Amino acid sequence: MTSRRVIRKSRLAGLRDARTLLETLLAAECLRPSEVLWVVSPWISDIAVFDNRGGSFRYVFADAGERELRLSEVLLRLAEAGTSVIVAIRDDPHNAPFLAALSAGGAPGHEIRVVTSAELHEKTLAGDDFVLSGSMNFTQAGLDWNEEQVTLDTDPETVAAARRDLRSRWGPAQPGAG
Repeated sequence: MTSRRVIRKSRLAGLRDARTLLETLLAAECLRPSEVLWVVSPWISDIAVFDNRGGSFRYVFADAGERELRLSEVLLRLAEAGTSVIVAIRDDPHNAPFLAALSAGGAPGHEIRVVTSAELHEKTLAGDDFVLSGSMNFTQAGLDWNEEQVTLDTDPETVAAARRDLRSRWGPAQPGAG
């Protein structure tokens, strides 16, 4: 089994591949949550990540109804399930609606930590057993319009190294985590 997958996308090629990969990774997280989930993107939007209008994800989101589910909702569900979610972004007005959606849905005791960096340009999603990285911001343009490249890696050594690097740059999710 290969431990690396590269997707190069544009409006004409690979478009669904990147969206399907993100959807699959987040569905897997909802079914078996990571201890820590890192979401690193200079610009981030509250994008629809699951199209549940036909009920395709009713077993993952039984109480959501038949509608699109947004990134903030998924991250909040993961936090409710015990995942420490770290979101690293730029301090930029573009990110304000996403941050407002996160804080509006938050509940005490759920670990979602937002950290900012003026120089951030990295784009990464990393769980316990995968790291997705490349040029794609977690925005509508990143997913659907821009020419982008993303690499999914599941090699345990590569994932562990990425998680160590994320932790050293952004601090621990919580004492003893991740």
